Amino acid sequence: MIGALKILRKMGKHEGFSKIYMNLILIFLVIFIDLFSKSLVFMNISQYHNLKINEYFNIIYLKNSGIIFGIFKNYEKMNCLIVFLINIFIFSIFFEKIFRNKKIKISFQIGYSLIIGGSLGNFIDRFTKGFIIDFIDFHIKEFHFPIFNFADLSIFLGSILLILNMFIKKNN
Repeated sequence: MIGALKILRKMGKHEGFSKIYMNLILIFLVIFIDLFSKSLVFMNISQYHNLKINEYFNIIYLKNSGIIFGIFKNYEKMNCLIVFLINIFIFSIFFEKIFRNKKIKISFQIGYSLIIGGSLGNFIDRFTKGFIIDFIDFHIKEFHFPIFNFADLSIFLGSILLILNMFIKKNN
């Protein structure tokens, strides 16, 4: 993924290659990787099966009907409405920031695009299946981080990138 981001950064510097296309490519790349990885897990691993990769990483297929880390998992229909409304709100703010602001830094664009792509990946899952497929299990000995997917990782990395940029901008 880092290599793809470097390519997108170089492409964005060329005249004639619009930042809109660069951001849309990144958004669709995140959605594609997310949905492809989830479909591989969905088709090849039974639910709750633990596939040990190494001492720190497992693949475990879980159905997450909750919002974040399984919160509100008993309210599936309400979750779809809540997530849909949150997504519309986030997309409208981020699209405004990306596409209307002519002086936005590339690092902010990448952060917003990662968040939008990840949010859409999870939303597509929730809309088509009624749940989100989580499968990445990082752990240190017996301490397991919450199980997540590529969309969650993209949202997390995009948020970190935005936070870091805000601190850098504030300090300059």
